[in-house]
Amino acid sequence: MTMNTKLNAIFTLSVLMSFFSGLIASNVPINQDVLAQGLNTHNAGPLNVNVQVSNTGNAELIGSIHVISDITGVSKNANGIIFPSGQTVIKTFDFNQTEIPNGADFNVEIVYGDDFSKIAHGVNNQTDMPVFFNIKIP
Repeated sequence: MTMNTKLNAIFTLSVLMSFFSGLIASNVPINQDVLAQGLNTHNAGPLNVNVQVSNTGNAELIGSIHVISDITGVSKNANGIIFPSGQTVIKTFDFNQTEIPNGADFNVEIVYGDDFSKIAHGVNNQTDMPVFFNIKIP
């Protein structure tokens, strides 16, 4: 097993542990359609959050994406997004250290249709790589 493979395995395990401990503590039901990934290198640069929303349903949906800091309350939004049936929409949100500080929790919420929503949880690990959220909506 190479060093890169070991680091990826350790990272994946830590993300899953953080994700599930956050869900259990917040009493949010576990959602199999929401995934997050990133790489922890402790850089002090901006936090880039890439949100990919895949509409797996048979109908076009209209909605919004919200990225919200748990500590500062700062939020960035993309509203009026069309989620075409069978396609993926990608939006990127950039935050600085004052908006989502290093180590701070944040949430990504997808609101679609008649007030349906899915929420994913992330932590600002200040990485050189963006944090990706892959969210499926019906």
